[in-house]
Amino acid sequence: MATQILAPGVSVATSSDVTVAAGATEILSLYCATAAIPQDCVFTILQDNPGTTDTPVGRLDFSRPSVVVEGPGVYRVRRDFAGAAQTSVGVCTGT
Repeated sequence: MATQILAPGVSVATSSDVTVAAGATEILSLYCATAAIPQDCVFTILQDNPGTTDTPVGRLDFSRPSVVVEGPGVYRVRRDFAGAAQTSVGVCTGT
């Protein structure tokens, strides 16, 4: 079952945290409620670290709408650009 971690929108925003236990995996996926995923959208997968800046570890976009992340780790996804058409795009998890 999918769980929303970032509501669909068009502005720059960061998801809630996704905690993945050691040895576990989690799927991070883009979704749109009313349209197809825009070809020019850009989302960055970030891993929490002890410093003040999260570490970019991957990307979600039209060609890669889902990614599996491995634990242990705490991840979040930043919506950098929803696309020129301003289609509302969100992020969900699902194992």
